[in-house]
Amino acid sequence: RKDKVVIRRQQRNKKKSRTGISVSQGLGKWGYLNAGAYRDTYWNSGNHELSFNAGYAIPLNGMTLSFNWSTYQSAYRHRRNNITTFWLSVPLKKWMGVNTRASYRLTHSSHGHASHSVGLSGEAFDQRISWSVDQRYTPDNAESRNNGDINIGWSGSYGHISSGYSYDHTYRQRYIAIDGGLIAHPHGLTFTQSLGETNALIEARGAKGVKVLGSPGIASDYRGYTAQPFLNPYHENSISLDPTTLPPDVEINITDKTVVPTEGAVIPVTFKTNIGAKAIVTLLQHDGSK
Repeated sequence: RKDKVVIRRQQRNKKKSRTGISVSQGLGKWGYLNAGAYRDTYWNSGNHELSFNAGYAIPLNGMTLSFNWSTYQSAYRHRRNNITTFWLSVPLKKWMGVNTRASYRLTHSSHGHASHSVGLSGEAFDQRISWSVDQRYTPDNAESRNNGDINIGWSGSYGHISSGYSYDHTYRQRYIAIDGGLIAHPHGLTFTQSLGETNALIEARGAKGVKVLGSPGIASDYRGYTAQPFLNPYHENSISLDPTTLPPDVEINITDKTVVPTEGAVIPVTFKTNIGAKAIVTLLQHDGSK
């Protein structure tokens, strides 16, 4: 009987569809606005869930200040929860010399208590290493008053490795994770970072170690293949190679391409390469003049 109850709950909680609308608007130096409304339905259930959100972010001398509000209403349990969040992010590169930011977050829920969070995060080695330290404090929650975590990750051409430590009043947890992707295509197998729903298979045949701009850690393998994951379907996506990382015997005339993939596609993006040694030849006449 218990197994049947679990199965029924899983079926009821399986999302059937989502209908929504979202609006975002940049305001230049005055910041950024966004808002959204969504309606979720579930299989084997006539119930639905409604959610709304709105936010405003503004840059202030390199800092970022944002306010967010969201509300969630479940037709199944007839419950509503309002969440208000204040977030402040401050860059520390001027004092520390590396890309580091400090942040503070205040979250208040209508069904809970206020929660405070402070943290440090940063990147190094051409954004290949990322790290973060967070400490959270909820004054009125005796079971989880203090908790926090430390995380560090490395992004490479063939995947991502990360590790971390987190703690709470009742537990201590350590983890290590390795993830990546694999694309099979007519020219063989290409190992990549974790793939999204829509991806680009990049080919620059014979160009080893060429970096993909805007994608930390992604570079072509020994044959000249790699992938750029998480493209936006039905939108223009720019694929750019870093010409400063080309091998000395390789030339690429065009290093930027724009693609519009369909959802779920692995779209091929080919960059034509010219491979060969370069030389300067000086021709002399019989009398030694040029």
